[in-house]
Amino acid sequence: MGTIVAGALGLAMGGIFIILGLVYLALGVGCFKGWPWVWTVGVIIMIISVIVGLISLFTTGAGALLNLILAVIILYYLFRPNVKAWFGKT
Repeated sequence: MGTIVAGALGLAMGGIFIILGLVYLALGVGCFKGWPWVWTVGVIIMIISVIVGLISLFTTGAGALLNLILAVIILYYLFRPNVKAWFGKT
């Protein structure tokens, strides 16, 4: 019975990772093409990443510091005037 549950869990996780991969692929293409909605989604994802990074920093320790630093740098970059202009945000 345990192998059936583990197999179903693995199948569900695989499906979730495929969907996430397709979303990130669409975001990557949208960044190169300058689609306006990609900037908004990127900001939302980075804010969530900063929040998760702060929680991880206090619960798991300094190992989460790199994730937090990268999220803050990307968030700063997304708010640069030339980047906002690329995405059609003023």
